[in-house]
Amino acid sequence: MVILSVKIMRFVFCCLRHYILVGALISCLNINSLQAQDALSANYQWGRGFSVPSQNFNIGGYVNASYSYNELGGHALALDDLSLFISWSPFSRLHIFSELEVEDLFSLEGVRDFNESFRVERLYADLFFNTNLTLRIGQYLTPFSRWNLVHAAPLVWTTSRPMATQGYVAPKHASGIEIQYNNLLFNRDFNVSVYADSSQHLSLIALDEAFVYAFGTRINYQLDNALNIGTSFVAAKVDMHRQEYWQYTLGTDFLWRKDGYEVQLESFFNIRSQRSDYYGLYLQSVIPVLETLYFVGRYEYMYGNEQPLSLQEDNKHIHVGIAGLTWRPATPIALKFEYRFGHNSQYNAPSGILTSVTLFF
Repeated sequence: MVILSVKIMRFVFCCLRHYILVGALISCLNINSLQAQDALSANYQWGRGFSVPSQNFNIGGYVNASYSYNELGGHALALDDLSLFISWSPFSRLHIFSELEVEDLFSLEGVRDFNESFRVERLYADLFFNTNLTLRIGQYLTPFSRWNLVHAAPLVWTTSRPMATQGYVAPKHASGIEIQYNNLLFNRDFNVSVYADSSQHLSLIALDEAFVYAFGTRINYQLDNALNIGTSFVAAKVDMHRQEYWQYTLGTDFLWRKDGYEVQLESFFNIRSQRSDYYGLYLQSVIPVLETLYFVGRYEYMYGNEQPLSLQEDNKHIHVGIAGLTWRPATPIALKFEYRFGHNSQYNAPSGILTSVTLFF
Protein backbone atom coordinates (compact mmCIF):
# COMPACT_ATOMS: atom_id res chain seq x y z
CA MET A 1 0.00 0.00 0.00
CA VAL A 2 2.81 2.40 0.91
CA ILE A 3 4.70 1.54 -2.30
CA LEU A 4 1.55 2.16 -4.36
CA SER A 5 0.98 5.53 -2.67
CA VAL A 6 4.57 6.58 -3.36
CA LYS A 7 4.26 5.62 -7.03
CA ILE A 8 1.04 7.62 -7.31
CA MET A 9 2.70 10.66 -5.74
CA ARG A 10 5.68 10.38 -8.10
CA PHE A 11 3.27 10.29 -11.04
CA VAL A 12 1.54 13.42 -9.73
CA PHE A 13 4.90 15.21 -9.38
CA CYS A 14 5.80 14.31 -12.97
CA CYS A 15 2.44 15.64 -14.19
CA LEU A 16 2.98 18.89 -12.31
CA ARG A 17 6.32 19.48 -14.02
CA HIS A 18 4.84 18.93 -17.47
CA TYR A 19 1.77 21.02 -16.64
CA ILE A 20 3.88 24.06 -15.78
CA LEU A 21 6.00 23.70 -18.92
CA VAL A 22 2.87 23.46 -21.07
CA GLY A 23 1.45 26.55 -19.35
CA ALA A 24 4.59 28.55 -20.05
CA LEU A 25 4.58 27.48 -23.71
CA ILE A 26 0.91 28.32 -24.21
CA SER A 27 1.35 31.75 -22.65
CA CYS A 28 4.41 32.56 -24.77
CA LEU A 29 2.64 31.51 -27.98
CA ASN A 30 -0.36 33.70 -27.19
CA ILE A 31 1.48 36.90 -26.20
CA ASN A 32 1.23 38.53 -29.66
CA SER A 33 -2.51 38.01 -29.90
CA LEU A 34 -2.97 39.25 -26.35
CA GLN A 35 -1.24 42.58 -26.97
CA ALA A 36 -4.27 43.82 -28.90
CA GLN A 37 -6.47 43.30 -25.89
CA ASP A 38 -5.76 46.17 -23.48
CA ALA A 39 -7.52 44.62 -20.54
CA LEU A 40 -5.82 41.27 -20.92
CA SER A 41 -2.45 42.29 -22.41
CA ALA A 42 0.75 40.71 -21.20
CA ASN A 43 2.71 43.04 -18.96
CA TYR A 44 5.81 43.27 -16.81
CA GLN A 45 5.98 45.02 -13.44
CA TRP A 46 9.25 45.31 -11.53
CA GLY A 47 9.05 43.17 -8.44
CA ARG A 48 5.94 41.34 -9.61
CA GLY A 49 7.24 39.67 -12.74
CA PHE A 50 5.77 39.07 -16.18
CA SER A 51 2.05 38.33 -16.31
CA VAL A 52 -0.38 37.02 -18.90
CA PRO A 53 -3.73 37.79 -17.23
CA SER A 54 -5.94 35.95 -19.69
CA GLN A 55 -3.97 32.76 -19.02
CA ASN A 56 -3.70 33.39 -15.26
CA PHE A 57 0.03 32.95 -15.73
CA ASN A 58 2.91 34.77 -14.03
CA ILE A 59 6.67 34.35 -14.05
CA GLY A 60 8.99 36.28 -11.73
CA GLY A 61 11.60 35.63 -9.09
CA TYR A 62 14.48 37.13 -7.18
CA VAL A 63 18.27 37.29 -7.10
CA ASN A 64 20.54 37.45 -4.05
CA ALA A 65 24.28 38.16 -3.95
CA SER A 66 26.32 38.29 -0.74
CA TYR A 67 29.74 38.87 0.77
CA SER A 68 30.85 37.61 4.18
CA TYR A 69 33.97 37.49 6.32
CA ASN A 70 34.10 35.46 9.53
CA GLU A 71 36.37 34.81 12.52
CA LEU A 72 37.68 31.58 11.03
CA GLY A 73 39.46 33.62 8.38
CA GLY A 74 37.07 32.72 5.61
CA HIS A 75 35.55 35.21 3.22
CA ALA A 76 33.03 34.52 0.50
CA LEU A 77 31.55 36.46 -2.40
CA ALA A 78 28.82 34.60 -4.22
CA LEU A 79 25.62 34.68 -6.19
CA ASP A 80 23.69 32.81 -3.52
CA ASP A 81 20.30 32.51 -5.17
CA LEU A 82 18.71 33.01 -8.55
CA SER A 83 15.12 31.89 -8.12
CA LEU A 84 12.38 31.73 -10.72
CA PHE A 85 8.71 31.70 -9.66
CA ILE A 86 6.20 30.20 -12.09
CA SER A 87 2.53 30.50 -11.21
CA TRP A 88 -0.42 29.26 -13.27
CA SER A 89 -4.14 28.86 -12.59
CA PRO A 90 -5.58 26.88 -15.53
CA PHE A 91 -8.92 26.49 -13.74
CA SER A 92 -10.70 28.47 -11.04
CA ARG A 93 -10.20 25.70 -8.49
CA LEU A 94 -6.64 24.77 -9.45
CA HIS A 95 -3.42 26.72 -8.89
CA ILE A 96 0.05 25.44 -9.80
CA PHE A 97 3.25 26.96 -8.47
CA SER A 98 6.94 26.21 -8.95
CA GLU A 99 10.14 27.77 -7.64
CA LEU A 100 13.23 26.81 -9.63
CA GLU A 101 16.51 27.87 -8.07
CA VAL A 102 20.17 28.09 -9.03
CA GLU A 103 22.17 28.15 -5.80
CA ASP A 104 25.78 29.34 -5.35
CA LEU A 105 26.47 29.23 -9.09
CA PHE A 106 29.21 31.92 -9.00
CA SER A 107 31.68 32.47 -6.17
CA LEU A 108 35.32 33.40 -5.53
CA GLU A 109 36.15 29.75 -6.05
CA GLY A 110 34.83 29.85 -9.60
CA VAL A 111 31.75 28.66 -11.45
CA ARG A 112 29.93 25.72 -9.95
CA ASP A 113 28.54 22.96 -12.14
CA PHE A 114 25.01 23.93 -13.18
CA ASN A 115 23.59 20.48 -12.46
CA GLU A 116 24.86 20.74 -8.89
CA SER A 117 23.51 24.28 -8.47
CA PHE A 118 20.06 23.76 -9.95
CA ARG A 119 17.25 22.58 -7.70
CA VAL A 120 13.48 22.47 -7.66
CA GLU A 121 12.79 24.39 -4.47
CA ARG A 122 9.01 24.11 -4.69
CA LEU A 123 6.55 22.41 -7.04
CA TYR A 124 2.97 21.93 -5.96
CA ALA A 125 -0.68 22.12 -6.99
CA ASP A 126 -3.41 23.71 -4.87
CA LEU A 127 -6.93 22.35 -5.24
CA PHE A 128 -9.54 24.73 -3.80
CA PHE A 129 -12.58 22.90 -2.44
CA ASN A 130 -14.08 26.23 -1.35
CA THR A 131 -12.88 29.59 -0.05
CA ASN A 132 -11.79 28.03 3.25
CA LEU A 133 -10.38 24.59 2.40
CA THR A 134 -7.38 23.82 0.16
CA LEU A 135 -5.54 20.60 -0.66
CA ARG A 136 -1.87 21.02 -1.59
CA ILE A 137 0.03 18.21 -3.34
CA GLY A 138 3.73 18.34 -4.18
CA GLN A 139 6.90 19.76 -2.70
CA TYR A 140 6.43 22.83 -0.52
CA LEU A 141 7.95 24.74 2.40
CA THR A 142 7.30 22.95 5.67
CA PRO A 143 4.69 24.94 7.62
CA PHE A 144 6.79 24.99 10.77
CA SER A 145 7.36 28.35 12.47
CA ARG A 146 7.22 31.67 10.63
CA TRP A 147 10.64 32.29 9.07
CA ASN A 148 10.60 29.12 6.99
CA LEU A 149 7.43 30.17 5.17
CA VAL A 150 8.79 33.61 4.14
CA HIS A 151 12.48 32.77 3.83
CA ALA A 152 13.04 34.37 0.38
CA ALA A 153 15.93 36.83 0.69
CA PRO A 154 14.01 40.03 -0.28
CA LEU A 155 11.35 39.29 2.36
CA VAL A 156 13.61 38.83 5.39
CA TRP A 157 15.61 41.48 7.24
CA THR A 158 19.03 39.83 7.54
CA THR A 159 21.56 38.12 5.31
CA SER A 160 21.95 35.28 7.81
CA ARG A 161 19.28 32.83 8.81
CA PRO A 162 18.60 32.11 12.52
CA MET A 163 20.05 28.85 13.86
CA ALA A 164 16.59 27.67 14.92
CA THR A 165 15.44 27.71 11.27
CA GLN A 166 18.42 25.96 9.68
CA GLY A 167 16.57 22.66 9.22
CA TYR A 168 18.25 20.58 11.91
CA VAL A 169 15.20 20.49 14.19
CA ALA A 170 12.44 20.53 11.56
CA PRO A 171 12.68 19.87 7.81
CA LYS A 172 12.77 22.97 5.58
CA HIS A 173 10.83 21.20 2.82
CA ALA A 174 8.05 18.66 2.75
CA SER A 175 7.04 16.43 -0.15
CA GLY A 176 3.55 15.00 0.08
CA ILE A 177 0.16 16.47 0.91
CA GLU A 178 -1.03 19.41 3.00
CA ILE A 179 -4.54 20.46 3.98
CA GLN A 180 -5.05 24.17 4.67
CA TYR A 181 -8.05 25.66 6.45
CA ASN A 182 -8.48 29.45 6.53
CA ASN A 183 -11.40 31.21 8.19
CA LEU A 184 -12.35 33.89 10.72
CA LEU A 185 -12.47 33.28 14.45
CA PHE A 186 -13.93 36.17 16.47
CA ASN A 187 -13.55 38.27 13.29
CA ARG A 188 -9.80 37.57 13.14
CA ASP A 189 -7.81 35.44 10.67
CA PHE A 190 -7.46 31.82 11.76
CA ASN A 191 -5.26 29.42 9.75
CA VAL A 192 -4.61 25.71 10.21
CA SER A 193 -2.27 23.44 8.20
CA VAL A 194 -1.98 19.65 8.52
CA TYR A 195 0.56 17.80 6.39
CA ALA A 196 2.25 14.47 5.70
CA ASP A 197 5.76 14.32 4.24
CA SER A 198 7.66 11.48 2.57
CA SER A 199 10.74 13.34 1.35
CA GLN A 200 12.98 10.28 1.10
CA HIS A 201 10.76 8.88 -1.66
CA LEU A 202 9.30 12.01 -3.23
CA SER A 203 11.74 14.91 -2.84
CA LEU A 204 12.86 16.58 -6.06
CA ILE A 205 16.11 17.83 -4.51
CA ALA A 206 19.08 16.29 -2.74
CA LEU A 207 18.22 16.46 0.94
CA ASP A 208 20.46 18.58 3.16
CA GLU A 209 18.64 17.20 6.17
CA ALA A 210 18.32 13.56 7.13
CA PHE A 211 14.52 13.38 7.43
CA VAL A 212 12.85 10.26 6.05
CA TYR A 213 9.26 11.29 6.55
CA ALA A 214 7.26 13.54 8.85
CA PHE A 215 3.79 14.51 10.01
CA GLY A 216 2.86 17.87 11.42
CA THR A 217 0.51 20.77 11.90
CA ARG A 218 0.62 24.56 12.25
CA ILE A 219 -1.93 27.00 13.69
CA ASN A 220 -1.76 30.78 13.28
CA TYR A 221 -4.15 33.32 14.77
CA GLN A 222 -4.39 37.08 14.32
CA LEU A 223 -4.97 38.56 17.77
CA ASP A 224 -5.28 42.10 16.40
CA ASN A 225 -4.20 44.13 13.38
CA ALA A 226 -0.58 44.20 14.59
CA LEU A 227 -0.08 40.84 16.32
CA ASN A 228 -0.06 37.26 15.03
CA ILE A 229 0.70 34.22 17.17
CA GLY A 230 1.42 30.69 16.02
CA THR A 231 2.29 27.20 17.15
CA SER A 232 3.73 24.28 15.19
CA PHE A 233 4.35 20.60 15.78
CA VAL A 234 6.19 18.03 13.68
CA ALA A 235 7.00 14.37 14.27
CA ALA A 236 9.81 13.23 11.97
CA LYS A 237 11.71 10.02 11.37
CA VAL A 238 15.40 10.80 10.98
CA ASP A 239 18.15 8.80 9.29
CA MET A 240 21.44 10.01 10.76
CA HIS A 241 24.52 8.04 9.76
CA ARG A 242 22.36 4.95 9.06
CA GLN A 243 20.71 5.22 12.45
CA GLU A 244 16.98 5.84 12.27
CA TYR A 245 15.07 7.39 15.14
CA TRP A 246 12.05 9.61 15.80
CA GLN A 247 12.14 13.21 16.92
CA TYR A 248 9.28 15.45 18.01
CA THR A 249 9.47 19.22 17.77
CA LEU A 250 7.12 21.82 19.23
CA GLY A 251 7.45 25.43 18.15
CA THR A 252 5.81 28.71 19.16
CA ASP A 253 6.12 32.10 17.48
CA PHE A 254 4.67 35.57 17.26
CA LEU A 255 5.02 38.58 14.98
CA TRP A 256 4.13 42.15 16.01
CA ARG A 257 4.32 44.81 13.31
CA LYS A 258 3.19 48.44 13.46
CA ASP A 259 4.26 51.75 11.88
CA GLY A 260 7.50 50.25 10.53
CA TYR A 261 8.45 48.66 13.86
CA GLU A 262 8.60 44.90 14.16
CA VAL A 263 9.23 42.29 16.83
CA GLN A 264 9.42 38.60 15.98
CA LEU A 265 10.07 35.59 18.18
CA GLU A 266 10.36 31.88 17.43
CA SER A 267 11.15 29.13 19.90
CA PHE A 268 11.34 25.35 19.69
CA PHE A 269 11.77 22.29 21.86
CA ASN A 270 13.03 19.16 20.14
CA ILE A 271 12.74 15.69 21.76
CA ARG A 272 14.77 12.92 20.14
CA SER A 273 14.42 9.25 20.99
CA GLN A 274 18.10 8.31 20.59
CA ARG A 275 20.00 11.57 21.02
CA SER A 276 20.00 14.54 23.37
CA ASP A 277 17.17 17.05 23.17
CA TYR A 278 17.54 20.43 21.45
CA TYR A 279 15.85 23.67 22.38
CA GLY A 280 16.30 27.29 21.47
CA LEU A 281 14.83 30.57 20.28
CA TYR A 282 15.51 33.83 18.54
CA LEU A 283 14.12 37.31 19.18
CA GLN A 284 14.41 39.88 16.41
CA SER A 285 13.47 43.56 16.37
CA VAL A 286 13.29 46.09 13.54
CA ILE A 287 13.40 49.85 14.21
CA PRO A 288 12.99 52.54 11.50
CA VAL A 289 15.95 54.94 11.37
CA LEU A 290 14.99 56.88 8.25
CA GLU A 291 12.13 56.47 5.80
CA THR A 292 13.78 53.53 4.02
CA LEU A 293 16.57 52.61 6.48
CA TYR A 294 16.05 50.18 9.36
CA PHE A 295 18.09 48.96 12.30
CA VAL A 296 17.85 45.21 12.85
CA GLY A 297 18.87 43.45 16.04
CA ARG A 298 18.59 39.75 16.86
CA TYR A 299 19.48 37.50 19.75
CA GLU A 300 19.67 33.73 19.27
CA TYR A 301 20.06 30.92 21.76
CA MET A 302 20.27 27.19 21.19
CA TYR A 303 21.24 24.23 23.30
CA GLY A 304 22.50 21.59 20.93
CA ASN A 305 25.38 20.10 19.04
CA GLU A 306 28.08 22.49 17.84
CA GLN A 307 28.20 20.43 14.63
CA PRO A 308 24.57 19.32 14.10
CA LEU A 309 25.33 16.69 11.47
CA SER A 310 28.26 15.19 13.35
CA LEU A 311 28.15 11.61 14.56
CA GLN A 312 29.66 12.65 17.90
CA GLU A 313 27.46 14.70 20.20
CA ASP A 314 28.96 17.80 21.77
CA ASN A 315 25.97 19.70 23.11
CA LYS A 316 26.62 23.23 24.28
CA HIS A 317 24.80 26.45 25.07
CA ILE A 318 25.17 28.53 21.90
CA HIS A 319 24.58 32.30 21.93
CA VAL A 320 24.52 34.58 18.88
CA GLY A 321 23.91 38.31 18.54
CA ILE A 322 23.34 40.33 15.38
CA ALA A 323 23.29 44.10 14.81
CA GLY A 324 22.77 45.51 11.35
CA LEU A 325 21.14 47.91 8.93
CA THR A 326 18.78 47.19 6.06
CA TRP A 327 18.08 49.75 3.36
CA ARG A 328 14.99 49.36 1.19
CA PRO A 329 15.14 52.18 -1.40
CA ALA A 330 12.25 50.57 -3.28
CA THR A 331 9.83 47.79 -2.38
CA PRO A 332 11.45 45.03 -4.48
CA ILE A 333 15.06 45.68 -3.37
CA ALA A 334 17.01 45.40 -0.10
CA LEU A 335 20.65 46.08 0.81
CA LYS A 336 21.76 44.52 4.10
CA PHE A 337 24.75 44.85 6.38
CA GLU A 338 25.19 43.05 9.69
CA TYR A 339 27.77 42.19 12.30
CA ARG A 340 27.39 38.80 13.97
CA PHE A 341 29.06 37.71 17.20
CA GLY A 342 28.56 34.82 19.56
CA HIS A 343 29.72 32.19 22.02
CA ASN A 344 30.22 28.52 21.05
CA SER A 345 28.89 29.50 17.63
CA GLN A 346 31.89 29.01 15.34
CA TYR A 347 30.30 26.09 13.49
CA ASN A 348 26.66 27.16 13.46
CA ALA A 349 27.08 30.93 13.09
CA PRO A 350 30.70 32.15 13.11
CA SER A 351 31.28 35.75 14.16
CA GLY A 352 31.94 38.20 11.36
CA ILE A 353 30.48 40.60 8.82
CA LEU A 354 27.75 39.71 6.35
CA THR A 355 26.35 41.85 3.54
CA SER A 356 23.97 41.19 0.68
CA VAL A 357 21.99 42.77 -2.14
CA THR A 358 18.70 41.17 -3.10
CA LEU A 359 15.77 42.09 -5.31
CA PHE A 360 12.59 40.75 -6.86
CA PHE A 361 12.37 41.03 -10.62
